[in-house]
Amino acid sequence: MLFCSKRKNYALKSILVIAMIVVFSLSAFAGDNWVTDRQMNFKIKIPGNYQRNRVVEGTDVIHAFLSPDQNVAVRIRAIAANASLSVDSLIQIFEQNIIKGAQRLLIDNYSLNSIPGKVCGYKWLYNNVPVGLAIFYTVQENIAYVVWTIVPQNLYQQRIAEGDAITNTFTLLKQKGAAKPAVTTAKKPVKSTPQPNKPVEKPSKPVVSKPSAKFFDLVSDDAKITHKVPTGFELVEKEEGQSIWKNDSAIKMVIQTIVKQGTFEGFVDGMVADIKDNGATVLNNMYTIENGLKVANYSYKYGDAYFSYGATSGTGVNYLVGFVGTMDQKDLIDNYSEEANLSLKAVK
Repeated sequence: MLFCSKRKNYALKSILVIAMIVVFSLSAFAGDNWVTDRQMNFKIKIPGNYQRNRVVEGTDVIHAFLSPDQNVAVRIRAIAANASLSVDSLIQIFEQNIIKGAQRLLIDNYSLNSIPGKVCGYKWLYNNVPVGLAIFYTVQENIAYVVWTIVPQNLYQQRIAEGDAITNTFTLLKQKGAAKPAVTTAKKPVKSTPQPNKPVEKPSKPVVSKPSAKFFDLVSDDAKITHKVPTGFELVEKEEGQSIWKNDSAIKMVIQTIVKQGTFEGFVDGMVADIKDNGATVLNNMYTIENGLKVANYSYKYGDAYFSYGATSGTGVNYLVGFVGTMDQKDLIDNYSEEANLSLKAVK
């Protein structure tokens, strides 16, 4: 995760020691990348050069994406909703509370990637700039989604297609429903001749195993930070400021504490810059607010090695927890990392 900086003296050890067994090959910077929010059950494909941010406001989760020239903004607001909330009510709430004063130009039924909902177009004054809005509203599985694009009115015709290309990739993840009961074909009963003195066998009781916990809580006394860790990881190496854990899938978990120097944002920016300077491809880099903590979520690949990390500011140190494996294990690593990042919390 961390490369020793050429410009700043972080006194850090390169995380590349974890992937020494992997033969690295350099790759070009990736293009579009999926941003997945498993908590709110959706994903969307975002250009690699767009700025990304994720913020939690109460029960709302907000993703904001911004083009390099800041003329195209795509946002997703996912809201925990009652089963009785209708799309029309969602539109009314959003217009009254988020885009106050917007002039609605159109409303129509619309299906986005087989997701039924409604689409609306607006004129609005945003930060004293006249803008056009294209907004898709839907309510699915007790979550309300507002997927919208903001483009200045004087550039609307030239740039709205860019925003549409992004919002058109909005996709809901598959819900984890209960398993369907097995379908059996009824058979006619067969009469059998009873045999005397034949013992009757009692049906054996099914053996039910108790499910084990998937995560356990880990507390850093140095950073005063706690978070969840997947079960199955065992400590294989520990030294001052760093511990390395490993599970049966050969995925490594790395935890580091780094003495604070400057701002947290400057620290993260320096790490990401060094990652790029050393030939890695940054796939994701955004900030979120989790349990009152600002968390940097970033991932990258270096050849066939894949790294997914979360970093936050602890007591006197910056705290980092990451998971490292191969690109084939990307989905599992992302699950581990997301669970750890969402659970990061300060302790006394």
